[in-house]
Amino acid sequence: MATDITINDLPSEIFYKELKRNLDYDTLENYVKNYPGEEVINNWLPELKSKIEKYFSSKPKEFLQHNVKLCRDLNYFMCDIVQKIYSLNSNLNVMHTWGFDTKNYIKEYFNDKHDFNCSVNFEYLLYSPNMKLLDDFCEDSKFIKGKRSIIQNNDQCQSIFENMSTRKAKLKELRKTEERKNKFSKISVNCSMQDLDSIYEGITCASKTKHLAQSIGVDGVTTHANSHTSGEASRIDILPSLSEHPHEAHESSSELTENRTNAFFALIFLPILGILLFSSFLYKFTPFGTKFNEYFRKKKYIYINQDNDEINNFFTNTIKFKDTYSENMHHKISYQAVEN
Repeated sequence: MATDITINDLPSEIFYKELKRNLDYDTLENYVKNYPGEEVINNWLPELKSKIEKYFSSKPKEFLQHNVKLCRDLNYFMCDIVQKIYSLNSNLNVMHTWGFDTKNYIKEYFNDKHDFNCSVNFEYLLYSPNMKLLDDFCEDSKFIKGKRSIIQNNDQCQSIFENMSTRKAKLKELRKTEERKNKFSKISVNCSMQDLDSIYEGITCASKTKHLAQSIGVDGVTTHANSHTSGEASRIDILPSLSEHPHEAHESSSELTENRTNAFFALIFLPILGILLFSSFLYKFTPFGTKFNEYFRKKKYIYINQDNDEINNFFTNTIKFKDTYSENMHHKISYQAVEN
């Protein structure tokens, strides 16, 4: 049985975490949050240089020789270190002295180590936190793609899925800004801010798929009990797609919609059909049919007579109106004739 792959096994963090652990990164972060004073920093900086030498002198000659990503990680890390040192003190002279001294030491140390074949030039735009986020995302995506079947079938799959989804969402937000500038960050031909969807296509965790498949109902709906402090009742939610791939998600959604439609028609029309059939049976094969016919004929007769009376009244009133109108016209004409 293959060993479970966890977030800690993703290649982008292995070297970087090792650098942080060996080069006293946590101490520097604490100094940034809680400035200890110039004397403490003056004593700490030589310790940092000593730890850099100790760590890299223990590495084999081939360590950085043929790994371009490790070299970039080293640049990301050293740029971060120097930027934090610059932010330690508001005194420009002190800040410049600390930052300039540390930066020159690192540049000279790595540029002279030809065995590593990795120079550190402090190009801050090229080695910014956003560039590192993209670089790490591409590296981990490649790793996941090569071990997809193992990752999808182990217990740590969901945590890896959530980690990658979070990073992808952050990169998409950064891409919106770059779209407005029409200038996209790019690490290599296969790693660009424009190609996030093709770089990482997602994973489908077998454990989650199995759990959802077991809980799904006949009509494609599953019930989730939400126990909040307010005591909300259980609610019915449509199951999410069991796949990260668009075409699979569409098929799953179509099936759920069709199932719900069929259930709706069954609930509405089957009772109506039953009532109609039962009424037809009563009308044809029981005394109720005869009684209904007699009642209907009586009502129809009454309505017809009422209508005839109204029609007769209408015509009678019309005739009276005509007579009155004719009489008035006669008198008016006679009066005018006499006057003339």
